[in-house]
Amino acid sequence: MAEGLVKIPRSFKQLTRRVVIGILLTGGIASLSTLVPLYFYVEKSTDDLALAYANAQAVAVQQQLEHYSSIAAQFSSRSHIRQLLYQYYLGNITKSQLISDSQSRLEDAARLIPELIMGYRLDSQLRLISEYPGPAEYSELPADISFAELAGKPLYYVAHTMGNEFNASSKTAIYISATSPVYDDEHQAIIGVDILLFNSFAIQGILSNWNQFRPQTEFQLVNTRDRVYLKFNPQTQALEHNRLIEPQMLALAGYGDQAFVFHEQSDSGKRLSHYFVPFQDSQWGLIATTPNKTLAQGLQSGLLWILGGILFYALVGAYLIRQWLQPIIKAQVERTRQLKDSNKKLKLANTVFEKTHEAIVITDAKLTIIRANSAVARLFDTDVTNLKNKSLLDFVDHEKVTDAMREDVTRHIRQLESWQGEVWYVRPTGSKFPALQTISPVGNSGGVATQLIHIFNDISSEKTAQKRIETLAMTDALTHLPNRFAIEHVLNQAIAKADTDHMNDFALLFIDLDKFKPVNDTYGHAVGDALLQAIGPRMKEALRANDVIGRLGGDEFVVLIQQVQQRDDVRHIAEKLLNALKKPFRIGELSVQVGASVGIAFYPSHGTTAEALLDAADNAMYVAKQAGRQRFHIAQES
Repeated sequence: MAEGLVKIPRSFKQLTRRVVIGILLTGGIASLSTLVPLYFYVEKSTDDLALAYANAQAVAVQQQLEHYSSIAAQFSSRSHIRQLLYQYYLGNITKSQLISDSQSRLEDAARLIPELIMGYRLDSQLRLISEYPGPAEYSELPADISFAELAGKPLYYVAHTMGNEFNASSKTAIYISATSPVYDDEHQAIIGVDILLFNSFAIQGILSNWNQFRPQTEFQLVNTRDRVYLKFNPQTQALEHNRLIEPQMLALAGYGDQAFVFHEQSDSGKRLSHYFVPFQDSQWGLIATTPNKTLAQGLQSGLLWILGGILFYALVGAYLIRQWLQPIIKAQVERTRQLKDSNKKLKLANTVFEKTHEAIVITDAKLTIIRANSAVARLFDTDVTNLKNKSLLDFVDHEKVTDAMREDVTRHIRQLESWQGEVWYVRPTGSKFPALQTISPVGNSGGVATQLIHIFNDISSEKTAQKRIETLAMTDALTHLPNRFAIEHVLNQAIAKADTDHMNDFALLFIDLDKFKPVNDTYGHAVGDALLQAIGPRMKEALRANDVIGRLGGDEFVVLIQQVQQRDDVRHIAEKLLNALKKPFRIGELSVQVGASVGIAFYPSHGTTAEALLDAADNAMYVAKQAGRQRFHIAQES
C-alpha cells in the first residue's frame, strides 16, 4: 500500500457499498419520476396545442362553406322565381315560359356573387331547367356534372380537368358545390333544386394563409360519409382530391364526430400525427397532419441522454467514493463542492434575475420592495432606484382589488403556497395595465413567510384581444348592432337587476319590417342590406339614450326599454318607432319605403325569462301584422 494512504475499515466499505447502491437507486428513481411525467405532459400539451390550432383552422373553413350554403339558400328562397317554378311544378306553365320568365332574374342575382362560377336550377325530377353563370369568365366549365349525385349533398365538390387529361400541362380545378332545395308555399314538397358551383380560391387561401404552424403540415378537408378529401398542395398552390386511406377511415369510425388525435407510422417509417376536427351538423371535417420531429419526440431523445448522463455520473461518483476517498477527505471535498455549487447557483440566480425578460420583485412580508430587476422598471416605466424601499401596494389599482382576492392571497401566504392571479397596476405616469402575477412566499424555520417573490407578466395585449373577440361574438356583422346572443345576455342582466334591486318593470319591443321582402326581390340583396343598416340609426332617433337596440336576424329587431314608469310611455315610444320607420329611406339613388309591426311584452307580466319575453313579444308582433301592419300590439297576460 502506498505511503500516506489510510486503510479503509471494513465497516466503511459496507457503508460505501450502501452509499453506492443508494446513489444509483436515488439517481435512477429521481430521474425516471421526474423525466417520464415531464415527457408525457409535454407530448400531451403539444397535441392539445395542435388540436386547438386545427380547430381554429376548421372554424375558418366551415364559416366559408356555410357562406356558400347561405348563398344557395337565398337563391332557392327568392319568391318570384320560386313561384314560377311552383307553377311549373303544378303544370300551370310550360318549361319555356319558366325559363323565359326566370332566367334573367337568376343571371342578375348570380352576377352579384364574385366567387360563383355556375348555377343550375333543376325541377323536382332533377331535370335541368336553366343554368346561370357567375360574373367571372372561365374558358372551360364542367359539362359532365352528376346532378343526381350532388342533389342529395348540401356541400360537396366537383373535380374538373381543364385541357386534355393526357396532357402533362393539364390542370384539375376543384369547385365547391352548394345544394339547396326549393320548396312550395307550405314548405312541404320539394319542387326543385338549386346547385351552385363556387371557385375554391377562398378555401385554399384560408388553408395556405394558416399553414404556418409547422413547415410540413398538411391539411385535408374530409367528407366522412363519402370517404374523400380535399388537400392543399403548397407546391402547386391548388387543391387536390382523393379518397381517404384505410388507417384514417378506421380512426374516424372509432371516434365518430368528436375531435381527436391519431398517431401512425408512415411507409417510410416516420411518425405522423393527425388532428381531426369535425364540422358541426355536417359530414365534413378537417384533418391536420404533421410529420415526426415533434416537440415531444425531440424531448424524448434529450431526456434519454439526460437520464443516461445522470446514471453514468452517479456510477462514476460511487466508484471513486468506493476506491479512493476516506471519510474525512470525502466530507471535506463534499463540503467544498457544495460551497462552489452554491456560489455558482447564486451567480446564476443573480444573472437570471437581472437578465430575464420577466418582471421580478422581492418584498418583505409587509410588501416593502427589497429588490427589483430591470424588467420591472421597464414594466412600470420608471427607474429601479425609485422602487426600492417603497410598498408594492402603492402601485396597485385598488379599485380592482376585491376582498375575496385579498383573503385568497393572505391564505396562500400563510400556508406558504404560491398564488397566481390577475392584478391591475398603476404606473407613476398614471397609465394602468393588467398583470398575471405569481406570488411565492419564502418561509423561515418556523413556517412564517418572511419574504415574497413576485413575478409579473403584462397581459394587456391578451386582454385587448379577448375583449375584441367578445365584442365580435356579440355584434351583428351587417348592422353592427347587438346580435341575438348579446340581446339574451342583456335581457338576463336586466331580469337579474330588476329582481335584485326591485327596480321598475321593463319592456321588450319586437319589430318586424313590413314590405322588406319586396325590396330584396325588386332591388336585390345589396339594397336590402343597406336598408337594414339604416334601420338602427333611424330607430335611435325615436328612443331614449339608455334604450338598447338589437337585431335578431333577417328583418327582425328588438328594443329593450328599461325603467318603465307607465305602460303609456312604452305605447308612445312604439308610436314614435312606427312613424320613424314609415318615412322613406334614401338608399343611393333609390327612395325605399317600408313599415313595421311591433309586439310589446312587459317584465314580469308576460314572462320572467329572456326566452319567454322574446316569445311573448314575437307573438304580439304577429297579431299586429295580421291586424293590418303598421301598428303595435301588447302581449296578452297569461
